[in-house]
Amino acid sequence: MLTPQTTEQVLRVVERMDRKQIIEQMRKCPARFPIDLTDQWLQTQPIEELRHVLAAICIQCEVMPEDPARAA
Repeated sequence: MLTPQTTEQVLRVVERMDRKQIIEQMRKCPARFPIDLTDQWLQTQPIEELRHVLAAICIQCEVMPEDPARAA
């Protein structure tokens, strides 16, 4: 289980991501369950919804997403 501090860090990292970064993270996330999201769904959902879904996946699977600020 993630600590409250780590959970906050996940949320801050996801908040900085754009649509392309979120989709890339969803596609390569080592989830413990299947993630089957269509390209159409990913392209038509509001970015806040995508951030919510990615954050939930990361928190549930205890995975820290790659920080887009570090990649720059």
